[in-house]
Amino acid sequence: MTAHARPRLAVPLLSFGLLLSATCSRDNTPATGIIVEVSSDLRVPQDIDQVQLTATDPQGNQLYRDTFDLGEGPNRFELPVRTGLYPLHATTTPIHVAAVGQLSTVGLPVASRSTTLSFAQGKKVVLELPLLAVCKDVACKDASLTCKANGQCEPDSVDSTTLPPYVPNQPAPATDAATAIPDAQTPVSPMDSAVEKIADTATDHPLDLSPDAAGGRDSFSGTGGAGGADTSSSTGGAIGTGGGTAAADARTEVGDTPGAGRPLDVPAGGRGGTGGTAATGGMTASAGTTSAGGVGTGGLPITGGTATMGRTTASGGTTSAGGTIASGGTTNAGGTTTTGETSASGGNSGSGGTSGTGGTTGTGGTTAPNTGGTTAAEPTLVTSAAGSYWKVGMLTEVTVGTADVTVNDTSTAQIWEGFGGAFNEMGWNYLNTQALQDQAMQLLFGTDGCHFAWGRIPIGASDYAMDRYTDDEVASGSTDASMASFSITRDQQKLIPYVKAAQAVRSDLKFWASLWTPPTWMKNGQIASGTNVTPFDGGKMKSDATTLAAHAQYLVRWIQAYAGQGITIDTVAPQNEPNYEENYPSCLWDAATYTSYVGKYLGPAFTNAGLSTKIMGGTMSNSDSGKDGTVLSTLMADFTAKQYIKVIGLQWGMLDNANNSPSAFSTYGVPLWASEHKGGNYPWNPAGFPAYVEPAPNDQAYGVESWGYIRDAIKKAKVTAYNAWNMVLDSMGKGIDTTLQWAQDSLLVVSGGAIYPTPAYYVFRHFSQFVDPGATVVGTSGSTDSVAFKNPDGSLVVVVYAASAKSNYIVAIGGRKLQFSMPGGGWATVKYMP
Repeated sequence: MTAHARPRLAVPLLSFGLLLSATCSRDNTPATGIIVEVSSDLRVPQDIDQVQLTATDPQGNQLYRDTFDLGEGPNRFELPVRTGLYPLHATTTPIHVAAVGQLSTVGLPVASRSTTLSFAQGKKVVLELPLLAVCKDVACKDASLTCKANGQCEPDSVDSTTLPPYVPNQPAPATDAATAIPDAQTPVSPMDSAVEKIADTATDHPLDLSPDAAGGRDSFSGTGGAGGADTSSSTGGAIGTGGGTAAADARTEVGDTPGAGRPLDVPAGGRGGTGGTAATGGMTASAGTTSAGGVGTGGLPITGGTATMGRTTASGGTTSAGGTIASGGTTNAGGTTTTGETSASGGNSGSGGTSGTGGTTGTGGTTAPNTGGTTAAEPTLVTSAAGSYWKVGMLTEVTVGTADVTVNDTSTAQIWEGFGGAFNEMGWNYLNTQALQDQAMQLLFGTDGCHFAWGRIPIGASDYAMDRYTDDEVASGSTDASMASFSITRDQQKLIPYVKAAQAVRSDLKFWASLWTPPTWMKNGQIASGTNVTPFDGGKMKSDATTLAAHAQYLVRWIQAYAGQGITIDTVAPQNEPNYEENYPSCLWDAATYTSYVGKYLGPAFTNAGLSTKIMGGTMSNSDSGKDGTVLSTLMADFTAKQYIKVIGLQWGMLDNANNSPSAFSTYGVPLWASEHKGGNYPWNPAGFPAYVEPAPNDQAYGVESWGYIRDAIKKAKVTAYNAWNMVLDSMGKGIDTTLQWAQDSLLVVSGGAIYPTPAYYVFRHFSQFVDPGATVVGTSGSTDSVAFKNPDGSLVVVVYAASAKSNYIVAIGGRKLQFSMPGGGWATVKYMP
């Protein structure tokens, strides 16, 4: 991707106080210490029996991690717990500190709270961020107010203090820490001089546990969480509410995302036992009764306890609704529901629970054609809208009424190759626990997730690598035409593990790759503007035969090395955006050099090496006159080069051109791919878009924007594949561009030890979970905001968007009229087998 301006394109249960103070270590080096106090007014340890504290630097490197056991036994702690994090030097700021409450029986997060602070050398501050469960309304939604124990909203307290002397590898004495933290109900005047910046991602909103409440507030954005008005819970996140225990429900949600939604605290498909033991099948009597899990304007609830999909359940089944009784067995216990599921993940017959607690007489789940958690049928209807994402619904056949959308499956267009997303080092870096990795892979590649068919792999560093590198760097002034220094050792640190984790979930996943910069010795010069300029950024590809031949061998060696890792590369693009020179890994190519390279060097090199890897004419992005459009037209006008091009990759401005003038691209006679989704939140503030903000908004507006990009690319440009950009980022969303600081949106956000699917994630999933590679794009009428497919198995899929709600929305499909309730400003996917 590029930074150029382009055309249009848990519920928190914990509270903690943070003390930031400058002290001196024994070597007299100024150091910053943090004391964290974790407290809760919930039942401890019944609800939370462990608290995990972590601190990370801006690159996601873990500076501190410890777990406090609140359970029974000699090591039991009572809340509040205080601990010191030493030594965290001011040079590491901003520092992200997270407190995660969890149940040791499953080892998964139940609730989380986090904050990110930046501060100057030598500054010291006490910041209280108490979150208590007693406030009954939303009067504290102003980020400057805190819900106090008396139920009132009062200002946050900020004060300076001193730390005890630094002692390496020792926690701060409790007595000293106690004196450093003022009483939570006694706010003191803020000291603006104490910190340069306090960026509170948690925004201090209370959790309401009252039965009729409007719902839990968003612990990150302060906007989400209108909540389910279910009589068992307001949010679907507290223990025993809206999904039961942490393991009882694969769709339990307990918190909201930065500006977007709510986390999944259990990987899709569930992690529980064998159909409903006391620890997995429901644990409490309300394990799954919440209808939505906390919806709201900024919320991203999954389903909070409804039997969502039940498709990738663990053996024995603890997925989906978890059951409305404690047995986790006979009532919605991962079995069939009114949503059309046949999950049967409630467990094998006979494994329903111990001593009658996990399911009467071992029933474990009343439907058992696919016992033990095997893949069940997809739902026939899913809807999403702001604050109410991924709701499995019911279709009603009607004989009267005018269809809002009609699927014309006899009107056929292109064959669909699949949806996908890009692997980048930063994404894997943020997935820094096995639980986060497992969860993200299920959300992106699992059958009960996006089920992406394609993954894009950068060859060397992209702009979302951890830093700049290629796989064949040599000393300045040297060259390596023989590839003697070639190595994928760097790739094996983060990139290849990321790819292999995806393969473990979807074994038939296909891969394509693109280069952001070749080894620096293959280029002339470097970008002449910006900061922290390196030879990796910009410069122009050399055009001599020796260098072009070496470049071709570089790609051959890379493809072969990945094959040795069990990763087959289907397609390669020689250069990402060949006419954008940026302050991140990039390289300019002129049309003549690009064309000569493909026809005389790369194509023959692949043939001589016996590679079946296809060559992409791409990724073409810069639509300015004489730029990527000229590269593409020159390439496709050359008889020798054109014979090697099997697909054209278009993104950003060039994809816009294809939407506006599809005939100009169809004449090339090869498939078109949408190679990169636009990243949103544009720093150059184009007209018609919301103003740029930080952190990345990841909001409903970007979801609607994303829908338009996908719809137009399929219906107008007639692309045969569509690729998301970053699949996973942190809440800020910045890459390694040294000039244009761009907080980009992503599909999943990792924050505070939890994963938050964004609205854009659901837009992709509304397509990709239901549309199979090999499907045919078919016609629709009645609404231009609709896209339809016919899968290879004959099933029909239509995805629609509606600006206004309609209770009797009708889709005519497969000779039937199917009616359902369509949310306003949202999407629906209908799948029907004629």
